[in-house]
Amino acid sequence: MGIEDAIAGDAFARIAALAERAKGMQDALSRTGATAEGPAGLATVRVGFNGELEELTIDPRAMRLDSESLAQEIIGAYEEALGESRERMSGLLGELMGDDDLGLLMTPGNHDALASVTERSINEAVADVRSATEKLRGKF
Repeated sequence: MGIEDAIAGDAFARIAALAERAKGMQDALSRTGATAEGPAGLATVRVGFNGELEELTIDPRAMRLDSESLAQEIIGAYEEALGESRERMSGLLGELMGDDDLGLLMTPGNHDALASVTERSINEAVADVRSATEKLRGKF
């Protein structure tokens, strides 16, 4: 095997590793949603990794509640599920990018920080691929 083959193999290995990492992140994100019950156990809520409501189940006994109590039951379940989902997301992000940017990312409503870190990660991956491509071009 010549040096060109070794460099090409290294570049393809890097690209494959990046693809595998992206798939792993996608799989991990799908597991960061959470399910929780309301304070009286009469409402169950499931939220996705992004905090969006995915499912709401109301126990038939909850129909005896007044509207304010029912709302509190649903909100309580949602807040509990959201908190659990955020904890899972925090753990995942801590594993993926270290704790440096984690505090900034987990600040509610800080979409710009998340976009910035995501963009930086993508740029680093693109730079790795470009570097590998340049090495290949220089050898052929």
